Amino acid sequence: MAALLVVLSHIGLPDHAPQVAHQVVESGYVGVPLFFMLSGFVLAYSHPDLNGLRAGRATVRFYVARIVRVMPLYWAVLIVLALQRAAEARGQSHLWQMLLGIQTWSADVRVGNQDYNGPAWSINVELFLYLLFPLLMPAVAYIARRWGTRGLMAVLVASFGVQLLLCLIWSVKGWADLPAADPMSGHRWLYRNPLTRIPDFAMGLSLALLFARGVRPTTSRATLVQVGSVLAAAGITALRPWDGAWSGTWRVLSFGALYAVPFSLLLMSLATGTGLLARILSRPLWVTLGTASYALYITHRPIVEYMGADEIQASGTTWGYFAIPGLVGLCLLIAEGGHRYVEQPCRRFGLMLLNRWLPAATARPHPGRTTDERCADTAHAVTRR
Repeated sequence: MAALLVVLSHIGLPDHAPQVAHQVVESGYVGVPLFFMLSGFVLAYSHPDLNGLRAGRATVRFYVARIVRVMPLYWAVLIVLALQRAAEARGQSHLWQMLLGIQTWSADVRVGNQDYNGPAWSINVELFLYLLFPLLMPAVAYIARRWGTRGLMAVLVASFGVQLLLCLIWSVKGWADLPAADPMSGHRWLYRNPLTRIPDFAMGLSLALLFARGVRPTTSRATLVQVGSVLAAAGITALRPWDGAWSGTWRVLSFGALYAVPFSLLLMSLATGTGLLARILSRPLWVTLGTASYALYITHRPIVEYMGADEIQASGTTWGYFAIPGLVGLCLLIAEGGHRYVEQPCRRFGLMLLNRWLPAATARPHPGRTTDERCADTAHAVTRR
């Protein structure tokens, strides 16, 4: 659902659509902070014992597994776009940055967020967070062991505080009002810079460990929490305070801090598998769309640009409204194809090579349940739901 919001924000609406509809669609970028929090949650839940300072082989396997998960389709789309640029005799001076997945570090917004495949900048952020995970995870796990729930809550509050502090600094300095192309803009530093996305990721880690300790909404309140969280996020987006006074300050807050609380509650509640929204999202259609959501995110932007998003936005008639679901459907079909025929085969092949060249260490007997056993049980429970 978050990926679909991003797709709609890049398609846009016809010019004559109601202003409030334009405002909601243009705010699809607010799903991006959710991606980073969700990554932290899922990784911490799946790899709670990974310690990069001690588990050398496990850490290498983790890195390779993440690369073969996200990069093959990323590179496939990039190759297609590079061939298209070559056919049009356009320059390719920044292609090496795209191949290495480091373009978002550039101060040039054309390189970091617009050249080739715009949404790919967030994959750069993910790669950086994957790099840090084996170092951050043992630190957060130690806090959980040492101070329990209070320690994890402190991590959440501290992460949220860092977000607020950064927004305050950018506002006081006047950088929050700078255009995205400025090297000191909030867009460059607080939206797409990997360093300032660490708090989102740390929140996800803490939420996963809190969930594992039993801190979660009760079954009877799951629907209330889920609906309330979605309505709170939607209400903030509909109000769009960044269009009024102190617009720069509100804008940088919308890059993450404004949505930290509702997104945290939403993730914790959905993870229980109970409640109205969780039941809807566990249905086969949504599960299928969810497994292909990364492919949708990484493939859609070139498609909507090539297939006429500008014409839809400039449309003065009702045909634009009918073209939007058709274009979304095309993006979903191509995403499903990319997931099935590029993403999944490359991942299986990569993991096969990984298991051949670097087999997993033999598990030591342990009276408790291992991480693999917990993950297997989780996967079985999700399949049953």
